[in-house]
Amino acid sequence: MFKEYSSSSLKREQVVSELKKINNLGWEVFITEDKSYIIKIDDIKEISIVEIDEKWFIESCISGHPKYNIYA
Repeated sequence: MFKEYSSSSLKREQVVSELKKINNLGWEVFITEDKSYIIKIDDIKEISIVEIDEKWFIESCISGHPKYNIYA
């Protein structure tokens, strides 16, 4: 009835490679104690990138409040 959806998950090395590119473009990229990443947009906006069970979750925050969730 439904087609099977297959998605490839990103490896940590791929995510780190892209974050290095973003950092080289002038965005501030931070790593946290739990090995997740934060891209600082400005004083009130940031993007959090977290790996949970080999899946990456991307969350946009404004003043500490989540605004969007994207799964990669």
